[in-house]
Parts: sequence; structure tokens; C-alpha cells
Amino acid sequence: MIKNFASGIINSMNKNFEQSTNNFDWYIFLPFMILSIAGLFLLLDISASSDTLVFIGKQFIWFIASSIAIVISLSLDLEFIKKNMIFFVLIILILLFLVLLIGPEINGARRSIRIGRVSFQPSSLARIILIFYFAKKLEEKKHLLPQTKPVFFLKEFFNLILITGIMYGLILKGKHLSTLIISGFTLLSVLFAAKIKLRTIILSCLVVVFSALLVLSFGSKYRSNRLNVYYSYSLFYRLLNKEAPPIEADDLQVKESITALSNGGFFGRGSEGGMAKFKFLPEAKTDYVFSILGEQYGFAGAVIIFLLYVLIFYRSLFISSSHKSFFYFLTGIGLALNIFLNVVVNIGVAMSALPSTGVTLPFISYGGTSFLNNSFSIGMLLNISARSKIL
Repeated sequence: MIKNFASGIINSMNKNFEQSTNNFDWYIFLPFMILSIAGLFLLLDISASSDTLVFIGKQFIWFIASSIAIVISLSLDLEFIKKNMIFFVLIILILLFLVLLIGPEINGARRSIRIGRVSFQPSSLARIILIFYFAKKLEEKKHLLPQTKPVFFLKEFFNLILITGIMYGLILKGKHLSTLIISGFTLLSVLFAAKIKLRTIILSCLVVVFSALLVLSFGSKYRSNRLNVYYSYSLFYRLLNKEAPPIEADDLQVKESITALSNGGFFGRGSEGGMAKFKFLPEAKTDYVFSILGEQYGFAGAVIIFLLYVLIFYRSLFISSSHKSFFYFLTGIGLALNIFLNVVVNIGVAMSALPSTGVTLPFISYGGTSFLNNSFSIGMLLNISARSKIL
């Protein structure tokens, strides 16, 4: 059975690659390439400031791997993936279990599997698989969607809720709350796009919010410390209050991020004038890379980068919304949101509009798993775009 499964994937790849390249969507691919190259240059600058080029070397390898991932995702037959979705769900469940069993513990959390010098976070891939799984199940019962009141939805889509609950439980056990938050809002948006009854979506939102509050209230102390920092340095709080109350939690990253963005002005201080990258900002190459961007290239540079993300998001929604296939429509919207919500959260954290969550900036932040999975999503969006021109 496994041999037939692998053979089916190879055959579908050979069949679909030529179709995808003949109907290539440059409006998605070019912004992706510009962002990726900009990220490499920015990380080269940050690496040079710390007298080591290790990070840029690793990121370049991930850039090559991500390019290969796009080629592979362009070649895949999405109908074959939909047909064999249970295999992909089982693989993700096994990987999430393995993370808890053999994954290295870092700062009290288990989020990755390490193979040699390479580490991989299955939770990021789980977000993508859940989008496909939701799209498949919602398409199968499309005729029932107008009747999806809460109790009816729970009964008819119990398997969907069960699989999602198991995956989320395993991810939460590994202490990766930020992934759950972004994935949760992405899947709720997919339900909204599928025209699930509004009362069901509202009830689901309340369940998500209540669950998040429980985790924040009774979970690890570092989460409550982050909220304490946010309450004091929140962008919205600062707009209404000149002075913030003193706090005990570690606020170094938030203060340095705000300082870096403030120093950038409209056109920035340039590469030579940037100071935050010189170890003033601890997570300069990952969570707070947008702050480095804002300091060195100013408001103008930051807006250009953000507009490139908006272009990818808008084009993806446009292609998905005009697709004849309900499965492709929901999958495209989910993948577009999965990328764009990462952007919104990362920038929001850098500006102190949102609490610190540990979310990277797609295609620009240092990090192999994030780069690879987001690039795979871009490849899938290109695949969906090509299919929309064929159908």
C-alpha cells in the first residue's frame, strides 16, 4: 500500500509540473522572490554585525531547499492529495507524537525533531495539513453547510473537530501556543468562507478565546510575564498614557524593538547607522527582524515590504475566489491567511501592538522550518492558480 501511495505521488508530479509552469502566476512568485532575497541581504547584514556568517550560510541552504519545495509543490496533483488526505493526517500525528517523545527540550518546550544538525517543527506543517483537511471535509458535505447550527455542526463534522483537537492538544503539550492561535484564526476564516452558520463560528471563537485565557492563566509563567510586558508597553496603552507603570518582567526585547523602529524615521538610518543589530536586540534575526528593517530602511522600506505581502495575499484571494472547485477555493484562502497572519502578528509584535509570541516574519526571518513551510504554501498557491486557468 505504501509503495502504491509513493508511486501515485511520483506519477501525479510528472503529469502536473508542465501544466503548472505553462500557467505560472508571476504576481505571486515575484513578490515571494523579492522578499526572500531581501531577507538574505538583511540576514547577511545582521550576521556581519555579529562577526559570524554561519546564520546566512544556513539560511541560504534553506533558500535552496525552499526553491526545491516550490518545484515539488507545483508538481503535485491536489486531487491526489485530497483523495489520500488520511495518510498525510496520520503522518503529521505521528510526527507530533515523536516531538513529545524524542524532541529536544529548549526553554521548557518541545517543538522540533532534530536529525543530525537539522531540526524540523511538525507543528508548522500541521497547520498546512489541517487547511487541506478542512477543505476536503467541507467540500464532501457542502450540501449540509446551510444547516450548520452548532449542534448539527458538532454531529456532522465530529471527525473534523476530533482530528483538530488531537493535533492542537499535541502542539499545546509542546508549548507552541502561537502556532495554535494563528492556525485557529485561519481555520475559523475557512469556516466563514465556507458559509458555516454565523452562530456556529461565533461559538467556536468563544471556545478558542476561552481556551486561550485558560492556558494563559494556568499555563507556564513566561506567558503571563509576556502579557505583563505588553500591558505596560502596548502601542494602544502608550497612545492614551504618557507613562507606563513599572513591571518586574523582562522587557528588554520590547523596549529595544520600539527604540529601533522609532530611530528609523521615514527613510531609515541605513545599514551603517543601524544599532539594534549589534546585540541590542536579542532576537534580531528571528522574531524582531522587522525592527531591524524599520530602523535601517525606515517607514518607507517597511511599507514596501508589507505591500509585497499584501500583493501575495490579495492575488491568492483573487485566484481562490474565482476558482470553480470548492476544495481549491477553501484551500487557497487558508494557505493565503496562514502566511499573511504570520506577517500581521510578527509586525504587530515588533510595534508592540500585540504581545510577544515568537512568530517569525515569512521569507525574511532566520529559520529553516518557517522558510520551508511558507515556501511550500507559495508553491501550493501557484499550483492552485495554475489549476484555475486550466479548469
